[in-house]
Amino acid sequence: MNILRAPRALAAAALLVQAWAPPAAAGTETRQLPIIDGALATQDQLYATVALVDPDTGEAFCTGTLIAPRVVVTAAHCLVVEDEDTGAITERLGPEHVLVVAGLVDVAEATWEEAYAPLTVTAHPDYPNYAPQPPHASGAGRLDDIGVLVLEEAVTQLTPAALPSEAEAIAALTAGVQVIVSGYGKTSVDDEATGLLFVAETSFVHRAEAELVLGGAGEPDTCQGDSGGPAYLAIGDVLALVGTTSRASDDVELPCGEGGIYAFTPSYRQWLATASGGAYEPADLGTPTGPADPATPDGGDPADDDDAFTDEDFDCSAGAAGASWPALLGLLVLARRRRRSI
Repeated sequence: MNILRAPRALAAAALLVQAWAPPAAAGTETRQLPIIDGALATQDQLYATVALVDPDTGEAFCTGTLIAPRVVVTAAHCLVVEDEDTGAITERLGPEHVLVVAGLVDVAEATWEEAYAPLTVTAHPDYPNYAPQPPHASGAGRLDDIGVLVLEEAVTQLTPAALPSEAEAIAALTAGVQVIVSGYGKTSVDDEATGLLFVAETSFVHRAEAELVLGGAGEPDTCQGDSGGPAYLAIGDVLALVGTTSRASDDVELPCGEGGIYAFTPSYRQWLATASGGAYEPADLGTPTGPADPATPDGGDPADDDDAFTDEDFDCSAGAAGASWPALLGLLVLARRRRRSI
């Protein structure tokens, strides 16, 4: 059976479940913890953080950040399947592979009211952009590990995060400044998926081209399941998105707990605007982060879009509206080392 996607008008559709092998890339290390040395988030600490979940099981496999009412930023490796040996992309995910859950600390409590279906799912076309000699010992440089989802409907539970310009973010990223990281990562080494949102503060270390290095030994850190999640920084009175969780640093021993690399999200503002079809519009801090009435990627009405959902997009036979997501296990570790997705 499947939890199948449906538009909000069909919220009375039943929720069905099935064990599933997730399409997103994954880390192969055995240590798989949530935000290391973090704490379970409160409702006030949701900020603009969302979960990317498998529509068949309701399990979170990556994290994302809302930057406009219908636009979610995440890691590119969450939106593709990569060959375990070569790293070559073998599949790019479509909208049918992902749901976005917004407004909850615990994904297991989600109903269709918190679930949003994407119209488009786009990984950066240059990912993975491996450099033969990264500019920093950590391996940070420009991997282009960033992706975007445009949702069918606007998220109502959260306020989109402000995405500063490169100049604004660079000016605020002083040595040792504290950055908030969060994600729906795992909680133990026994591969038990939880979908609980954890938060922590860690320090800014370095910026290399289009990536940031955050944290280090003895500091909080992100881990598997946190991929695509936010690194927030207070800039004036605005909590702004400056990073998107990518991977562990190359110059450490452990996949988690010794520092990590994050896409420098402000470097991708124009790409995000283009890839979202205008549903996200770059703006200075303190101004709206998206159009008041965002259009579909092709500028048309969602009902007229070929990717919009109809009654034929789902088949339900059990359950009722408002039922909780199932707490099923069975996520399969698929892909490359040190990536911070499940």
